[in-house]
Amino acid sequence: MEKRHYTVNACLQPIVTLHGAAVVTVEGVGSTRTKLHPVQERIAKAHGTQCGFCTPGMVMSMYTLLRNKPRPTMEDIKEALCGDNNQRLVDGLQTDADEIVNVNIYLHWMSLKEENFSIRYNMAWNICRCTGYRPIIDGFKTFCGREIMEKKFSGDALHFQGQRVSLVAPSELLHLLELKAEHPSAPLTVGNTTIGPKRLLKGVHHPLVVYVGRISELRAVTWGENGLTVGAACSLSALKEELEKAVAEMEEERARAYRLILQTLQCLAGKQIRNMAASIKVNIGNEAMFSQHGMRDIHMNEKLFPDFGKTSLRPNEVLLSIDIPYSKPWESVAWYRQAQRREFAFAIVNAGMKVAVREGTDIVESLNVYYGGVGSTLVKCGRTCQQLVGRRWGEDLLTDACRFIKEDVDVSLSIHGGRAEYRKTLAISFFFKFYMQVALEMRERGVSDVDLPLEYLSALKPFKNEVPQGQQSYQLVSEAQPSADPVGHPSMHQSAFQQATGEAKYYDDLPPVKGELFIFMVICVGQIICAVVAESREQARRAAETVQITYQDLQPVFFTIQEVVGTALGIASNKITCHVKRLGGGFGGKVMKIASLSAITAVAAHKTGRAVRCCLERGDDMLITSGRHPFLGKYKVGYNRDGTIIAADIIYYSNGGCTLDESSFIMDKAVLHMDNGYKIPNLRGRGVVCKTYLPSYTAFRGFGGPQGLTVIESVLHEVAVRCGLPPEKVRGHRDVAQGCFRF
Repeated sequence: MEKRHYTVNACLQPIVTLHGAAVVTVEGVGSTRTKLHPVQERIAKAHGTQCGFCTPGMVMSMYTLLRNKPRPTMEDIKEALCGDNNQRLVDGLQTDADEIVNVNIYLHWMSLKEENFSIRYNMAWNICRCTGYRPIIDGFKTFCGREIMEKKFSGDALHFQGQRVSLVAPSELLHLLELKAEHPSAPLTVGNTTIGPKRLLKGVHHPLVVYVGRISELRAVTWGENGLTVGAACSLSALKEELEKAVAEMEEERARAYRLILQTLQCLAGKQIRNMAASIKVNIGNEAMFSQHGMRDIHMNEKLFPDFGKTSLRPNEVLLSIDIPYSKPWESVAWYRQAQRREFAFAIVNAGMKVAVREGTDIVESLNVYYGGVGSTLVKCGRTCQQLVGRRWGEDLLTDACRFIKEDVDVSLSIHGGRAEYRKTLAISFFFKFYMQVALEMRERGVSDVDLPLEYLSALKPFKNEVPQGQQSYQLVSEAQPSADPVGHPSMHQSAFQQATGEAKYYDDLPPVKGELFIFMVICVGQIICAVVAESREQARRAAETVQITYQDLQPVFFTIQEVVGTALGIASNKITCHVKRLGGGFGGKVMKIASLSAITAVAAHKTGRAVRCCLERGDDMLITSGRHPFLGKYKVGYNRDGTIIAADIIYYSNGGCTLDESSFIMDKAVLHMDNGYKIPNLRGRGVVCKTYLPSYTAFRGFGGPQGLTVIESVLHEVAVRCGLPPEKVRGHRDVAQGCFRF
């Protein structure tokens, strides 16, 4: 059997489910003391490291790719790396004495002996925030078409008991049913992508967790006479690989639904999450339920999901598999999704639609329209579907469908995430796209004469992500110049090899100090109120949760870590010495927010006479650091009918939060970039930083520039609309030579 290697997020993978596995760290791939692996060496020599926080994850993602595919393409490299996030999620990996479901080291697991296949786990999600992808890809693309790795091939239940959590990992389906009957409220987990974040971010604990990933029936993928049957615990990556192989050899008409699933999977999380998450999340087809009394089939529809996070499964039932049938002739299916970004973001609204028409005609025989994100659970447009059956697929049907959908999709103003009207509009626009898709298919079959304007058809073109391209230009050094002369020679980062091998030491790598205490911040709406010191991190966290908060106005102003620590301790700032280890990408808020945390920790150490460790949890870190400044831009603009802007007067308002932080500098940068390179003869810009009772906003990449650019681009777009011109024509129809741009 061929062994496959997978990367997953170690912060979500319960470590106890890896019983019997060999563990390989990034240091095990190669080190400066022994020999670097080519992956480590090339990312370093291609100048692909800066702060180094993301580098081990990048290395492990590429290493795993090469184990699976020794001659990767650029698309393979992009998929392997694009699932990588900001830092190593070390705070999510802290383990307490009474917890057993997380790891606290940078892991890469392999060789799960009892399953007879190797698994590669790496802690990815390392989006590079400081170096940029060009040098990283430059280093890794040297592997394209070149093979440097040789592929090698080489039941009882598990019980783990902690003080607060127990985990059982059965290997047989009947044992799972017994556990389900005995503990009906115990959650079942496969990829831990739901239970894990709730535990890490919200402190939700379950006395018993049942891991079902070891049950072969739940991982099975089989093809039958009617289509594909997917085990409920089959990973999305395994499903994707199976569908890609099958679709390549399948008739186009039968493969429509499967191609739709592949399209969905391309936008569903990153590769590391897909390697863990179970295929039930696809939500297509029928389901088989299994219990001690036998098996039953149910349709996957709105009745299966009566409320958010709930299903209609009986307490003694488990989901066995999902049936995904072949697409039938004269049947059309579609899936739509709108999020703040195409990938790695929760959908605002998504939709699934299927219509079957009478053979040789354009008359609707059956129609199903489902929406997510418009209510507490899945919403079926029942009246819409009933009213449209028996009608011809044409403009009259479209008009009535839009009216019916408005009635079926009743989005509450209090819906989580807001944007009620926007969600309603999306629901109708999705059906309009579906209408155009089906109309085109019918025209191709010669059963419809619906005329669609050409400008509308662009909405049906699939969006394709291109591999990012970049260039770096610099003066070539003469061959006669001595190699020891550094002028003009690109120099490799001095710490690059240590970062690529995981040997670089950051704050979280500092060993514990004897008698060390732990501190936990008490926060409210992102503002630090006080802190609790205890013998363990878990004790400090639990104590902090019991603190009751009352308020009074305070206006402290500090400038440096030495000054704030000195003030807090009542000693001169010049007697304070700060030893700084590697911080990672120290952008924006990392520069100034650290002062208050340092003072709090220093006070705790001073009062107790013992070393105190401060390690924020991810959720607290994000609340305290806050985010990019929200901006409001108001403007008056003078322009000609051809779209030429003659004058603009813009005033910017930013939400600075409760303290000034870096807000004034960010406003300066926003005003500096207000013209975005456009030549506007008469231009005035003003900025106002507003103090609000919210956590202090801080600097993000761009340092105010993106907000300034966004306003002027909005100006140009509105001018284009008022002049009846395409926005791109207003932006550049006169070209640089005629003075449209400043640069």
